[in-house]
Amino acid sequence: MRRKVLFSLFALIAVLSFLSFGPEARAAEYPDKDKVIEFVLHSKPGSGMDTIQRVVAKFLNEEGIVKSKIQVFNREGGATAVATNYVVSKKGDPYVLQQWTTSVIMAILRGTTKVKDITEMTLLCCLVEDPNLLVVRPDSKYKSLKDLVEDARKNPNRVKGSVGSIGGTEHIIMNRLEKATGVKFNITAFGGTSFVPVLGGHTDFTFSTLLDVQESMKAGKLKYLANAGDVRTPVAPEIPTMKELGINASMRQLRGFYGPPEMPADAVKFWDQAFSKLLEVKGFQDYLKKIDMDPIYMGPEQLRKFMPDYVKEFATDVKDLEAFKSN
Repeated sequence: MRRKVLFSLFALIAVLSFLSFGPEARAAEYPDKDKVIEFVLHSKPGSGMDTIQRVVAKFLNEEGIVKSKIQVFNREGGATAVATNYVVSKKGDPYVLQQWTTSVIMAILRGTTKVKDITEMTLLCCLVEDPNLLVVRPDSKYKSLKDLVEDARKNPNRVKGSVGSIGGTEHIIMNRLEKATGVKFNITAFGGTSFVPVLGGHTDFTFSTLLDVQESMKAGKLKYLANAGDVRTPVAPEIPTMKELGINASMRQLRGFYGPPEMPADAVKFWDQAFSKLLEVKGFQDYLKKIDMDPIYMGPEQLRKFMPDYVKEFATDVKDLEAFKSN
């Protein structure tokens, strides 16, 4: 009898141990509060993207959404490739995340990273959309997008557009505008911020994020002609899209996060919940309004479905802009 009781007791202990260390318990342990979570970024400290990433980390920690300490690591170089390749090297590590945007996608498509497609990474979320505007000086002869396009049509390679870098966001939008209208602009890469040459009168126009040009617009130093997005932005609903103005061209600049390849499922679920909760925090909502960004949330499953078509458009841009480099 005593042996039966002892056997039953040991069997019960074994069952409880299995349950305690089963998948549900392991999932509940992530993230380990004693481990540091790396938020990797390709841009330099103090840049716009750096500030955004640090604010995201701050709210996630301070609101108690993520109890493990989040630390931002800037890994510059290779037009985002250094940061991306570092994250790729952390295959399966749930404590390393990277912010992605159009520049990251373009680097992958150009073949400068260890992955050939962004979907090889563990897609976690799309968080915000960064509106891009076509801007000119207030004293510009171009009073509308139509004026600018018609002048470029009559005077090929004479209307000057400034971009930060060949193949960058502004260049992508200009390329799409050229293809949609059949015109040719005189495009020059100045490095740095693309709207500064417009302010100085060195170029006629550029595309720039609302965040970058908001102060210049408030000061009356720049004015908008169009929004490059698919729809009007809620933070500046008075600005019409190029499509509304009769030109079938657009580009959405989205920002989000991914993890390295083969990130565990429990970590993916955790970050989906964490980032969606972040967008419900009033302080973070107020911050996005302040910097003129639109919250656009897509979780892992929705993002995996969305990304192939989104990337396909940029693949065409890469071919076009590589040809531009060789001219």
